[in-house]
Amino acid sequence: MPSYCGGSTRAPPRRTSPKAAQTAGGFVSLISVIAIPFGLIAPTLLGRGASRALAPAAPLLAVIGVAVLFLAGSPAALLVTILLGFAQGLRLGVSYDQIIKYGRSPAHTASVSAVTSAVGVALAALGPFAFGLGLETAGSAAIPLLGLALVGASQSAIGLRTSRL
Repeated sequence: MPSYCGGSTRAPPRRTSPKAAQTAGGFVSLISVIAIPFGLIAPTLLGRGASRALAPAAPLLAVIGVAVLFLAGSPAALLVTILLGFAQGLRLGVSYDQIIKYGRSPAHTASVSAVTSAVGVALAALGPFAFGLGLETAGSAAIPLLGLALVGASQSAIGLRTSRL
């Protein structure tokens, strides 16, 4: 669920010029390209006992990325992209690990996975709408970026709690 929420609530490109939209689209694609290897690395790290640290820390990388974007703006776009890619990949691995650890049996694990996937996809569908609504309502990116940071901080708090199960 965290990867669905964090992965789909990225800022949509502003309507300024075709070149700006292409650049923004390239950065969004790069987030996913960076996330893939980190999604594959996460199970190895978790297998070595890093669950207690990684579950709350992975979403914080996204919070740091959003804070850098808010403070430094577009000149820091590459750094923000890298941080969001790390966070997205690690959160995916952590979320699967937590589902497996939480399940008491294969049937229970499958049902937990189905529920969390359904809820995650539903929340992911709301993410771009909520970001766009905040962007249009506020007239600036400050409120939507604060919302993204709060999503990451909430995921970190949940990860801190669930990493101890």
